[in-house]
Amino acid sequence: MMDSLSILHICPRPSFSGLEAYALSLAIEQKNRGLNIAMMVLPNSPLSEKCQGHQISVLTKSSEFTSALRSKNWQILHLHSTQDLKIVLPSLFLAKLRGQILPKIVLQTHILISHSKKDPLHFLEYLFVDEMWCSSSPAKALLTAHIPIAPERIKVIRYGRDIEATTGGFLSREASRQALGVANDAIVVGLVSRIDPQKGIREFLEGAIPILEREARLNLVFIGGRTENDPKSWAYLEDLEKFHQKLEPSIAQRIHFKGAMKDSYQYMTGLDLYALPSYKECFALSLLEAQLAGLPVLGTSSGGTPDIVIEDQTGFLFEPESAPSAGEALKRALTKQNLWKDFGARARARVIEEFDFKKICGLVIEKYLRLANS
Repeated sequence: MMDSLSILHICPRPSFSGLEAYALSLAIEQKNRGLNIAMMVLPNSPLSEKCQGHQISVLTKSSEFTSALRSKNWQILHLHSTQDLKIVLPSLFLAKLRGQILPKIVLQTHILISHSKKDPLHFLEYLFVDEMWCSSSPAKALLTAHIPIAPERIKVIRYGRDIEATTGGFLSREASRQALGVANDAIVVGLVSRIDPQKGIREFLEGAIPILEREARLNLVFIGGRTENDPKSWAYLEDLEKFHQKLEPSIAQRIHFKGAMKDSYQYMTGLDLYALPSYKECFALSLLEAQLAGLPVLGTSSGGTPDIVIEDQTGFLFEPESAPSAGEALKRALTKQNLWKDFGARARARVIEEFDFKKICGLVIEKYLRLANS
């Protein structure tokens, strides 16, 4: 049955970040396991190019999707955003009017839904959705409150990382530090994210300044670039640069904005602590990467982060959008340097046990099969 299971992933995005990377990884692993996989993407997008590089069939136009819906025996449509539902709805309506049996539809959300969609229009749209997937228990609670889908059809499917591939890609500590431009004896706190106001970079930076003034070996490293064609991202980066330029030289020289770095996870080995100060992160794969590198984590007590980071066991939690709380968490972490190795070991073991991508992919396929046969 598995070798005949056909899945069409819907992910038409102009950019390539965590959402697109997850969808692509899932499609590649499913293809490797013998499933018939295709993906609906935007033409000439980074995701389109990567799919072709992995010999994954792509659809790039709505007309192609409508045609494929009629001619292909797709058992599962896997949507990766609520926006995708609007894209495929016209074709689904037409197919329904023709009396066609529709594929089972999985709508997976990669963000936290914080506003109600229980109006009549959304009710009609979500009639087409067979199951809704999210990555954490807080995300499920929000979906239950705001989406017109029965709670039993909302499933928590965690993300994961390929343990072997990730750990095999890590650089040595020395090579990583050399690439990041930090001294071997420095205490390095790293953050990997795109430049965006919701990522909490400014608040974390402000909270860390008093500690940087007292701890001469402390360095902050920010890896990530601005989002093209996003004025807010450009303005935010400009604001960060101005803030940085106004600092005392002895402080400023220990704050490193590295910009976008390919395969940024490989530099985790050059860090001592990893920080994720996002306002509301649904589920950050970078947390798994950091913990696989044996790092304690500083993260906000919001979204899916508390599902990944255990306070005072694998890391330290702090309030989102709060520079004082971020600074307090960093100070708390620095007072427990003798426990960092134990924190990191527990974090790594938990990721291997609970967030192994291959195990999670197997679970996803089991759910596909159950849906297809229901």
